[in-house]
Amino acid sequence: MATTAIQGAYGVTDTGELTGKYQINAFYRPPQQVTGMPLDTTVDLVLWRILNGYNPLGFLVDRLYRAELALYASHHGDQRLQVDRDAEGLPALTAFTGPRHLPDSWAHHHLVPGWTVFDAMANGPVFLNLNPGTPLSLKIMIRDLALLLTDRSRQGRTLGPIPFGE
Repeated sequence: MATTAIQGAYGVTDTGELTGKYQINAFYRPPQQVTGMPLDTTVDLVLWRILNGYNPLGFLVDRLYRAELALYASHHGDQRLQVDRDAEGLPALTAFTGPRHLPDSWAHHHLVPGWTVFDAMANGPVFLNLNPGTPLSLKIMIRDLALLLTDRSRQGRTLGPIPFGE
């Protein structure tokens, strides 16, 4: 069983000498003293790991594909995937991974499974603006994320979405 408390380890030869190779623990779960915030959701934990070099981007793609994401809604019942222009004029879909990240300026939002975003925008030049204004922000082209989807990722869809905030 992998431990979640160890960040990583240096390799050691059979004679006890260090190899100089460092192996990151992909299961490391940092304490709040390290992250500076609670990591409330599994998506936030994976995102923190990606942003800090503990996991490859593919781990995030798997999680985002199944995660419920909060998207802006102009009014109650609005279910659109609203693409706006960011500060650089690029098309971007803003999404949040957990309740603590939602901006106070959003009077309404709706939840969609990540696969809805991938299905709708995998071929277009749209950025996913994830958790903007937070320490867990990431901006990346949706089509680049979609290229990392595997059959295993797609099969996870049968398990249903990971509820928002879990």
